[in-house]
Amino acid sequence: MSSENEKGLEADILAATLQSGLEESQDLLEFLARKFEGPLSHLMTIRRKGGLLSKGRAIEEITFRFEDRHFQISRDARGFVAAKVLKEVRGIVLKTNPVEVDAWLRELAMELARQAERSAALRAALSRFILE
Repeated sequence: MSSENEKGLEADILAATLQSGLEESQDLLEFLARKFEGPLSHLMTIRRKGGLLSKGRAIEEITFRFEDRHFQISRDARGFVAAKVLKEVRGIVLKTNPVEVDAWLRELAMELARQAERSAALRAALSRFILE
């Protein structure tokens, strides 16, 4: 199998794992935070509702940051989830592309697989995530 095929297969497996986790948890933002907050905390920002002393602070938004592409998923006041892919250059967002949640999950998985090629720690974290 070529390296490109292996990367595609890893991304597909990761995307399927994310999708099945969503089906089990029923709350994508909580699921992503629970799975990735520790091992990928350097790549993600989590914004929660309410003040510091609020009980059960629900997640409002998660952003995964990779060089010039950011993957953002948020929940509005009615509980609807929206996903976006942002193109950022030197701290300025040049383009915001709203996408369906399934497409967002696939694109995030592809980017995580690309990043894992460069980072042994990320690769190990993703392997643990897939095997759990």
